[in-house]
Amino acid sequence: MTRSIRIPPPFRPQRNSTCLCGSGKKFKACCTRLHDNPNIADKAFALFNEGRYNEALTECRAGITQYTIWHKSHTEPFVGAGEASVEMILKTDIGALSSYVDLLYGCYEKSGIIETFPSVLERLSWNG
Repeated sequence: MTRSIRIPPPFRPQRNSTCLCGSGKKFKACCTRLHDNPNIADKAFALFNEGRYNEALTECRAGITQYTIWHKSHTEPFVGAGEASVEMILKTDIGALSSYVDLLYGCYEKSGIIETFPSVLERLSWNG
């Protein structure tokens, strides 16, 4: 017997909602035009390694937004369907987002704005 899973339409943040990256800005004024890039993580890490911390921060935020959209579009429906293999997918998501948050911390630290990082983490927790 084959079980079918209803796949909902992809998640898309509302333009006037708070951006998923934790910046506190509205999505339309933050990551709306930046997040749709399959190489964004590589670009963010490369910019950081080149010492271009403010640019890396922008790319890192967009990467967090992109990954959160993917999570809400693909992982959350899978979890909701009660699939047995969901643990592996959640571990992948947690690992990827953890790498982004580590990079985000480094960008805030190197850009001299580390004092604002706790509020960024608070806003990221709203993504859940």
